[in-house]
Amino acid sequence: MATTSSALQEGIWLKGNVHSHSTESDGKLTVTELLALYAHEGYDFISITDHDVYATYTHPTLLCIPGVEVSGFFADKPIHINLLQIGRKSLFEEGHRFTVKDEGETRSVIERCQEEYLIVLNHSAWSLLNFEDIASVEGLSGIEVSNYSTEALNGVEGSVHLWESGLRQGKRWLAFGGDDNHNGSPSAAFWPFGNAERDSFGSWIMANAADRSQPALMEALSGGHFYTTEGPEIYSFAVIDGSVHVHCSPVSRIIIKGERRNFVRRLGEGITELVAPLNGESRYVRLECTDGQGRTAYSNPIWLAD
Repeated sequence: MATTSSALQEGIWLKGNVHSHSTESDGKLTVTELLALYAHEGYDFISITDHDVYATYTHPTLLCIPGVEVSGFFADKPIHINLLQIGRKSLFEEGHRFTVKDEGETRSVIERCQEEYLIVLNHSAWSLLNFEDIASVEGLSGIEVSNYSTEALNGVEGSVHLWESGLRQGKRWLAFGGDDNHNGSPSAAFWPFGNAERDSFGSWIMANAADRSQPALMEALSGGHFYTTEGPEIYSFAVIDGSVHVHCSPVSRIIIKGERRNFVRRLGEGITELVAPLNGESRYVRLECTDGQGRTAYSNPIWLAD
């Protein structure tokens, strides 16, 4: 009998953005405009994570995850963490405003929220964080490895290195991504988006959920049954009887990574699959698929000891 471990599960694929801003904080689109924009582009779910204000929204076609981006501090550096509500229970009243003054209060928010929320450290490279700054932090659900706004508009690289540093130290962090969209100047036209500061639709999550419902979506996100992508699609990623199996959309590079550099890579044009034996000792493996435009999809890790 085959022994299988997988970062994904059988189910349906749901596309979403879990980092966005409206005019309720520093975004340039109203909530109504923002929801219409993402629904028009074929998204299945969204979380409007305005700065330091908790809010809930509904939409006829979009699954809306209640959320907030909380401003805090690690190692005296200003940071942002997303709180994404898992279930129906909220610890906060509608419109609750957060005022976090120091690292102690930041850790208190994380400790209070870790049962009811996914807690994601956003744009750690933009926040100038090193792994040592957060090595002792407990309760984070994941790291934002791809942030479209900071990368496209500010030229700040993603945060894969910090995420990978945590994995090597045994942190079971998931790999999140999002637009962090603010959508340009107030004078920019809503339709179409002919605006140099457009920062939508560049990084998103594909969740592998049991069905198209809020509980199934949050179960998929909580369980790591999703991947983050800037374009490429990952159809399957599994370890079966000591070999890695990958199936994806056409890309130019497939890399399996672990604790000791790369396990294996395949380069080419329009490659869609890879089957290779595990190489070396590692507690986990993860997948990166990169297309000819340099856009990458990041799987969550498969922990081999599980």
